[in-house]
Amino acid sequence: MELNEKEIEFLTQKEWVDIKTKVFDQLYKKFTALGKEFQIRYSDNFPTSKNAKVSRGEYHQGYPYMVLDYPRIFELNNVLAFRLLFWWGNYISCTLHLKGEHLKQHSHKMSLLFDLLKKEKIKTYISIEGDEWDHDLESSSYCQLDDFNNSIDLDSFLKISFRLPLEEINNLDQFTKNCENILLKTLL
Repeated sequence: MELNEKEIEFLTQKEWVDIKTKVFDQLYKKFTALGKEFQIRYSDNFPTSKNAKVSRGEYHQGYPYMVLDYPRIFELNNVLAFRLLFWWGNYISCTLHLKGEHLKQHSHKMSLLFDLLKKEKIKTYISIEGDEWDHDLESSSYCQLDDFNNSIDLDSFLKISFRLPLEEINNLDQFTKNCENILLKTLL
């Protein structure tokens, strides 16, 4: 192993680890509080959902991440999930994920939602093919709503996502509220 001067200097610095730990702790508290709020508001609407769950890890395509899921119904062929994802160095995204019976049940509401999102010019990412568990909004699994033909294969899946740049993280509360109002309440 041979490290260069910049890498060695980086190893001696503690401040970045302290800052990362502080940021993750704050985000964990925020995501946990949001999960509890969602559960209180929507548990009657999604009675088969498991409790809100916050997960975090160090390596999602090379970068740390944190995820809040609620509602979270993950079955082999049926998915209904509302996911908030913090992805270090990238962005925060909010995704409604439908598959199987949940997609069939709510598909009639989706074209109305797409029309509203287009009318309001809300930048929206859509995924209906490719890797269902891909959360990289820049990957080939996603397209922007303007490029989407509103054709949904009811035997596949649908993911509708919004993105908050990390430079705007102090707007997380408003972003989450907007996502909740647009995506989650559409299902009610």
